[in-house]
Amino acid sequence: MLDHPICNYEIYDVSPIDAFGYSLGGYDIKRNKVIFNNQMKFFFGENYSNHISYILHELDEHFLFLQYYDSSIKTHIFAFRGYNSGPEIAFHLETLAAHYIIPFFVDIVPFYEFINDYWLDQFTNLFSSFGLNFFENDNLIVKYINKIINIYNKSNLEDERVLFAGINSGGVIAKIVGTLLKRKSISFISLPIDNNLFNNLFHFSSSYLGLVTNVYNVDGLFSDQEPRYA
Repeated sequence: MLDHPICNYEIYDVSPIDAFGYSLGGYDIKRNKVIFNNQMKFFFGENYSNHISYILHELDEHFLFLQYYDSSIKTHIFAFRGYNSGPEIAFHLETLAAHYIIPFFVDIVPFYEFINDYWLDQFTNLFSSFGLNFFENDNLIVKYINKIINIYNKSNLEDERVLFAGINSGGVIAKIVGTLLKRKSISFISLPIDNNLFNNLFHFSSSYLGLVTNVYNVDGLFSDQEPRYA
């Protein structure tokens, strides 16, 4: 499949295979440094450390991400792993509910949208955020996104080449942050961000979804295309 168009696609000289390699780093950067180092060598060569540096950002005990800089292509890459902790799993389940479960009931329950708009809106908004509220009173993903944006702003990257990348739930985060910052992102096996949950939480303009590159499994349960826009 090396002749597939995705293999010849690049954003700021970063290929999808490179972006996947960056995103994997979050799994083992703390768990097993030897595996992390071997993984980086596999994707970027034995001497990757001569041109790739990184900063580990730990937002709390459950969530971390890596900020890479490749001096050979003068590009910054913010990379997010897939779910690997309790709150990350809860976020993934919440995303699944927003993409599959809630639309299912919208389709089969007569006058659901009418009833929701006039009587149940407060309750459905509460339940749509239940997954992460189980772990914390405020929606945790909003806190994470705001902290990531603060880190980006403090890094003074407005005039730099920046790419956001992530796998699965990390891909969702990469797309949300990239869209809010009007930066390009590439995600792997992740669900779309164009739904009521994320639109209500972040109020981003769907016109910016054209910045998103989504690599997904056709007919996959845990990933889908970005509808309508990208």
